[in-house]
Amino acid sequence: MIFSKGSIRLEKPNGGIISWFYNILNLSIIMIITPIVAFSLFGKINISVFLISINFNSETFNQNLSFFGLILFAIGSLIMFWSRITIWDNFRLGAVEPKGNDKLIQKGLYKIIRHPTYLSVIINAFGLSFLSKSAIILILTICIIYLIIKIIPIEEILLKGFYKNEFNDYKKSTKKLIPFIY
Repeated sequence: MIFSKGSIRLEKPNGGIISWFYNILNLSIIMIITPIVAFSLFGKINISVFLISINFNSETFNQNLSFFGLILFAIGSLIMFWSRITIWDNFRLGAVEPKGNDKLIQKGLYKIIRHPTYLSVIINAFGLSFLSKSAIILILTICIIYLIIKIIPIEEILLKGFYKNEFNDYKKSTKKLIPFIY
């Protein structure tokens, strides 16, 4: 795969049902929801019934919300590509334990936050919600945020177990998900 060689690995995640739900929901958003929203924006299909579209009385507000969603989606996609290229061979699905010669990546976005791919998923999901003005996608966004909040501690336990003190030092110098804040 061009954006992350490691992403072709299919390995069992740790963390039980939370990690399975996260990985399935994340892949569903990327592989199913995003193309559906794109086709609907180009007028090739009408998804208003399927996605329970919410339109506000102001056409200007609807257009601004869609534009803001497009900007968020673009930013989230850039963060995703940048972080995936940076991590390259070391990419794993959520809560999959590092193996073999994996390295703890501490450059690029990983220099300031430990989980930039999760940040990109959240930004993309909000972008899709605003772009489509869909209640269903907004509910999925809330679900994915919940799952990310639950999966990060699981993943950090795996990273600490594999990288030991290197991860502890890295953790002290970075934020978890939002640069300089959290």
